[in-house]
Amino acid sequence: MTQNKKFHLKYSEFYITNVCNQNCKNCNRYNNYAFQGHYLWEDHKEDYIKWSKIVDFDQVGILGGEPLTNPDFLNWLHGIAELWPNTNITIVTNGTQFDRWPTLYEELKQYKNRIMIEISHHTPRTWHDTTQKTSSLLPNISNTKQGTIPGSNMQRFSYNDTSGVKIELSQAWSFGPTSLIRNELTNELSLYDNDPEEAVAVCEFNQFGCHHFIAGKLYKCGPVGLLPEFMQQYKVNVTEKQQQLIDGYVPAQSDWSDEELTGFINNLTDKKSIPQCSLCPSHVDNISFSASSKKIKIETV
Repeated sequence: MTQNKKFHLKYSEFYITNVCNQNCKNCNRYNNYAFQGHYLWEDHKEDYIKWSKIVDFDQVGILGGEPLTNPDFLNWLHGIAELWPNTNITIVTNGTQFDRWPTLYEELKQYKNRIMIEISHHTPRTWHDTTQKTSSLLPNISNTKQGTIPGSNMQRFSYNDTSGVKIELSQAWSFGPTSLIRNELTNELSLYDNDPEEAVAVCEFNQFGCHHFIAGKLYKCGPVGLLPEFMQQYKVNVTEKQQQLIDGYVPAQSDWSDEELTGFINNLTDKKSIPQCSLCPSHVDNISFSASSKKIKIETV
């Protein structure tokens, strides 16, 4: 297939693990359950080499799950940074796993002014302790800013280091509803059956352009990429129509033609709905939480 066109996306996310050490209610990537599985860079490196010749970005995120639980994290960081040398990288973390990576600061220094560690802090009880400890991650702080997150009264701190490494620490104490509906009496899981246009109108994945690279393929969002894998591990009650939607989604692949990629990427940038949007909520009420490490137990497959 012919590939001559270079595409551009403002932002995309590299999803590298299903594993998270916290259980934030309504996690939109289902990591509040004991969702298992790390992705290894070497398994998908060749696909991403091809992607680097097809698409560029202003910024990318590396996330999960909790990305710092993945033992292959540094290979992902260095691999992405080298393939997209002009792209800024954000490591999206809950800030609890830095002890796993004692050399992280030294690893990040080589990418001067390109790396942001974004700590989404999920536990109000320990907010003060975390703000005090965060500064110790950067030994040579040159600037500190405190403010609020736009459109909210939630706090945000920014730290800049003379080596070019940055940390942004923000509160994230509630999530809107996810595509998974849990019956708290029976502990059973199901999915929504909504109008796709109503669902996409309130979708944060769509609003912020949070497209996902998972295992070398490009997905419109987290739910369409992760539902099939989640349902291989845990039982979700779905209708025949819903199962057809889940099975019928086709992610973009690095060997597609220009014509195929143009249609797919136009859908991303135009923020159009897809039939699978019906599986997601069409309302935006937030549920506050205080995360712990205790996972919700549900029926496995």
